[in-house]
Amino acid sequence: MVGHPPALTSQQVQELQQRTNNRTVRVELNTPTPRSVELQRAEFLPETISGSSADGYQTIPVRDTSAVVWREPAVGTGMLFGFLGGLLVGALAGAASSCQSDTGVCADTPLAGGALGGLAGLLLGGIFGAVWGSEERLDIERSPSR
Repeated sequence: MVGHPPALTSQQVQELQQRTNNRTVRVELNTPTPRSVELQRAEFLPETISGSSADGYQTIPVRDTSAVVWREPAVGTGMLFGFLGGLLVGALAGAASSCQSDTGVCADTPLAGGALGGLAGLLLGGIFGAVWGSEERLDIERSPSR
C-alpha cells in the first residue's frame, strides 16, 4: 500500500494556526449524524487537530473531519452596512421631520440627518462587526484511497 499524503498541507496548517489563533474553532466530524466539537487553543498538524473542549483535551484525526469553522472580526463590512443603513434611516427621519405642512417648505434636515445617521451607523456597524464577525470555513477534502 502506498502512503497517503497528509490530509492538511503545510500551507493549510500554517494558515489555520495564524487565522484561528486564540479563537474557538468548531471541528465538524465525518459521522452519519452531523456532529461537531468546539476546541479552544487548537493546534493543527497535518494528520491531527488538538485542543481543549468541554470534555477535556482532545486529539481528532483530520481524516475524521469534514471542516474547520471559526469566526473572524468583520469590522470593515460592519462599518459599510452600518454607514449605509444609518445614512438611509437618518435621511428618512430628517425628511419626515423637516417639512412644514402649512408652507410646504422643506429644510436641509434630510442631508443633516443622513450625515449624522451615516456617522452613527459607521461607528455602531464597526462595533457589531468586531463583536459578531463573520464565519470562516475550511472544508477538508478527502485524499483518494489507494
